Amino acid sequence: MTTDYSEYAYSEDSVLCGQCGRRQSLDSNGEAPGWLYVEIDRDVGQSIDRDFCCQEHAADWLQKPLPEPKPFSVPDRTPKERLFLGVRVVLVLYGIAAVLIGTWTLVRWIRPDW
Repeated sequence: MTTDYSEYAYSEDSVLCGQCGRRQSLDSNGEAPGWLYVEIDRDVGQSIDRDFCCQEHAADWLQKPLPEPKPFSVPDRTPKERLFLGVRVVLVLYGIAAVLIGTWTLVRWIRPDW
C-alpha cells in the first residue's frame, strides 16, 4: 500500500511528489523544473491536482482509481452570519422599494395626468 502524500504536497517553497513523497525546492519562478503537474477536473465541480517527480510516478498514480469525490455540504452558519445575511436581505428589499417609489414619483411628476 502506498502513502497518499497529497495533503502535504504544497508549501511556499517546495512541492512533494504525490507518489513517493520526495520533496523538491521551487525555483525563483515558483516552479519545480523537471516535475510533472497533473490536474483532473470532475463533473461535480471538484478538481484533483498532484505534482510528481517523474513520469513513471504520474503513470502509476493515474493507473489507480481516482479518489472518491468529497460529498458537497453547505457549511453551517453561525448566528452572526445569519444576522448579517438578514440585514443584507432587508437592505436590498429597502433599496428595491426606494427605486420603485422614486420611479413612480418621477413618472407622476413628468406626467401628472396619469
